[in-house]
Amino acid sequence: MASESGESARARLIKSRRGTEIDESLLSAARRECLDILREAARESEDEGLLEMLRGERKRLKDSPLSDLTYSWDRGGLMWGGLQALRKKLVKYQLPEEHEAWNLAYEASQSAGLCGCCGYKLLAHEPAYFGAAVYVGIRPLSWGWGGKTLICKPRYERTVLCKACAPGWLSPERNDVTTQLCAHCERPMVSPLRLAELQRTFCSGSCRQAYHNQLSKAKRAEERERVCEVCGREFTATRRDAQTCSAACKQKAYRQRKKEVRESR
Repeated sequence: MASESGESARARLIKSRRGTEIDESLLSAARRECLDILREAARESEDEGLLEMLRGERKRLKDSPLSDLTYSWDRGGLMWGGLQALRKKLVKYQLPEEHEAWNLAYEASQSAGLCGCCGYKLLAHEPAYFGAAVYVGIRPLSWGWGGKTLICKPRYERTVLCKACAPGWLSPERNDVTTQLCAHCERPMVSPLRLAELQRTFCSGSCRQAYHNQLSKAKRAEERERVCEVCGREFTATRRDAQTCSAACKQKAYRQRKKEVRESR
């Protein structure tokens, strides 16, 4: 349902976001828009045999109307193929606002360098809030746990938020909320006091990779620190098989080995 300005309820719902909150008064209108989209996609598919697949009018499929898609189906059968084909048709109906909202939430969850709701770029050592999900749109057709078909269900994406967008239940002052430092960049990570959250060591995948790269570099540098087998002086090896600190010591070591070989004969 479009407003007087021509903007759809789904677009207005995205713009109504305030952190994890939305204007729920727009939900019913947004759902009706999604139902209309589902019906339109079904009408477009009348000549393709897709409705027959969804209704179960073909061999070995149970009869079920399109208006009730909440039954179980065989992923390897016609029902699964019909649902997948219908979902592909629905992609073109996705709003740019919904696509941008999902991309922002995903990027924030991966980098922890910006807010997944408002897009604010977090400063160095500015707290990042984990454990909350933001609204990113409504899908006319989707699937939940156990393969259950979901019709016009609001979609929320777990992401990283800034202080302004974080919900009240994620306040650092609460006893059930904890703050840890990223093991690499030392950014404060605010999250619920749960085991899954406490196991987080890094704020992002890039920090995890950088940390392990540093460890590997330090380990390689440590392995290059050796003691010359001739003069006993410590040196940094430039080759894996280096045992002497200089060309002179290398020559002495060579002569010593030759002498030992002659004496052993």
